[in-house]
Amino acid sequence: MVLDVLDKMLAAEPEAPLLYFLTRRPKTWVIGLSNNYSALSLVKDERVLSSFNPWRMVFDPYTVDQVRDILQHRVILAGAQVKDEAVSMCAACERSTAGATCATPSTSSQAPSSSPRRRATT
Repeated sequence: MVLDVLDKMLAAEPEAPLLYFLTRRPKTWVIGLSNNYSALSLVKDERVLSSFNPWRMVFDPYTVDQVRDILQHRVILAGAQVKDEAVSMCAACERSTAGATCATPSTSSQAPSSSPRRRATT
């Protein structure tokens, strides 16, 4: 079971009943994805933490070039007509947990690495 944006679920339900249930099912693997490295600190039920016992993996943020390549690939898959400049501008817009901030493609070659972020697969 993959739980994306785990921190949002835990903020809404700090007792984590779903996580508690899933960690006690036989032959069930739980993968939690979060932009917040300390998301599990939101869990208020010690029984959940004792049974979950996660392995933590931190992925470096995508570079602007990597984001541009992903977007370009998705444009091709969609069969859409999108100018390269538009794809580059979108790639230069850095996503953060608080929203989007943009930089011009000529001044932003890499996303800042000040906070860990999850990396989605394409």
